[in-house]
Amino acid sequence: MARERQRRRKWNTFLRMVNYGIRNITRNLWLTLAAVAIMVITLAVILSTVLVSVASSDTIKLISDKVGASIYIKADVSEKDRKEMQDKLSSLDNVKSVEFISAKQAKEDFAKRNSNNSERLKALYEATDRFPATFRIILEDIKDFKSLDNFVKTDETYKKNRSEQDPSFEDKSNSNTVEKIGRTINVVQKAGFALAIVSICLAILIVFNTIRMAIFNRRDEIEMMKLIGASRSFIRGPFIVEAIVYGMISALVSTIAVAIGTLSIRDKLSNYGIGMDRVSQLLTVYIGLVLLFMLLIGAVIGMISSFLATKKHLKI
Repeated sequence: MARERQRRRKWNTFLRMVNYGIRNITRNLWLTLAAVAIMVITLAVILSTVLVSVASSDTIKLISDKVGASIYIKADVSEKDRKEMQDKLSSLDNVKSVEFISAKQAKEDFAKRNSNNSERLKALYEATDRFPATFRIILEDIKDFKSLDNFVKTDETYKKNRSEQDPSFEDKSNSNTVEKIGRTINVVQKAGFALAIVSICLAILIVFNTIRMAIFNRRDEIEMMKLIGASRSFIRGPFIVEAIVYGMISALVSTIAVAIGTLSIRDKLSNYGIGMDRVSQLLTVYIGLVLLFMLLIGAVIGMISSFLATKKHLKI
């Protein structure tokens, strides 16, 4: 029974602290709004940085999947030799996929790409040279062509069937472009993380000052609580609850704002070649987990701010 009463007393004390903390939010409305506004911006920056990082990695993957190499062979290659070369290419290190494009298909593709260019189409149908067949190869690492170089130099089946047109590792230049894009995105990501850290520090400072002002405004009340024997945790608790509520309200507002804003421009960004699939999943299918993550961050920021403020300014 004694333990049960003690447990019930602790629970009631906790509920009173929560109640006081929530009621304290409306006592200094302007300070509360300022703290919440800064934390909304901070958490929006944090979530935006995470989404930009996800979209950036997906964009690089999309670009990389389009970058590869072309190996040309005779149009009349036998099915046996074609299959043997394709199997060998597929087994090479760093090769992600191999697609065979017949000479007929290559001609049709060229015609489609130049359907609006009458001169090229005329030259295409007047030409006597046949299009070569092609192995179109997508690489895991778009900067590593060693295995392909070795294949074209040593494979006897390829040498027997090679086209007069040399292998085109034309995407080496594209890989440099992708690498530059990757470096730019990396800089943007680092800038985003730096901005998030600055925003977190600013939010902690604002909430710190808000709690400090609350302590100053309630100094007589705090003194009275001390005189009647209130514990250290009971006096500090409402301020911590108040700051945590700031963080949770801010997390809810910032998550909703960023989700609505991002989803509203998702299609436009996708049309520009930016990978938005995983971002869309995060903001729709997994929005509950995202919100929970943001609530946790907001609560932690509020808790840290409040703990620092009460430790420094609450003389118990």
